[in-house]
Amino acid sequence: MRNCFFATSIFTIIALYSSSCITDFGDETFVIRVDSVSSPTTIHLNETIVFRLHGFVGPDGRYSFSHIDEKRSQSQVEITLWGRKRDAGTFSTGVIYLENTEYRTGALRSGQFILSVHQPDGTLLKDTVLVQ
Repeated sequence: MRNCFFATSIFTIIALYSSSCITDFGDETFVIRVDSVSSPTTIHLNETIVFRLHGFVGPDGRYSFSHIDEKRSQSQVEITLWGRKRDAGTFSTGVIYLENTEYRTGALRSGQFILSVHQPDGTLLKDTVLVQ
């Protein structure tokens, strides 16, 4: 009886654990299309530039924002926003947007600071801030 209880307990723990694991099998990454960027027109050299990014991530909860890759120099930065599509699990049915997604950076010198956002079609969406 004790062995049967022990075996049943182990089986239950394994079943619960395996049903709650997130698998990466079948997951895809993709470049998110950014529709627009909001930023101040002018900042001072010691201030942080806050770029607010707006766009569409995916048609349902399978899609999510993943991370930002950046390549930076003194007067510009190029970023790529990556999303993730999951094929396993249960998901919400609502459309997923970039909400409250910000990219913050500091300018290293006065003049124009350019943000370039890579788009899925290979084009760049650009925004400029004057640093005084």
